[in-house]
Amino acid sequence: MTTKLDSFLQARFGKLAWPLSLVGTLLVLLGGFMRWTYDRSLLGDVTLYFNPAPVQYWVIALGAIGVLFLITQRTGLRRALPGGPAAAYAPPRSSR
Repeated sequence: MTTKLDSFLQARFGKLAWPLSLVGTLLVLLGGFMRWTYDRSLLGDVTLYFNPAPVQYWVIALGAIGVLFLITQRTGLRRALPGGPAAAYAPPRSSR
């Protein structure tokens, strides 16, 4: 039953997967710049917008990596790997 449901959902909503993933990663990236607290004693002075605390740098970095991965996947830059995209998953060759 799960495979039928998966096939149905992929056929119906598959076109929305990449744009929704991009919107989600951009929201994570932007969320790193938003206020996370109103109390200065918790994370420092992050009560201002676009004034991230050190903890928020990790969220910004992860959001940027997500956007980079999505753009790489969409534009075909993954083919720039030596040997193509399959080389990243291929087992190492023996030296015999």
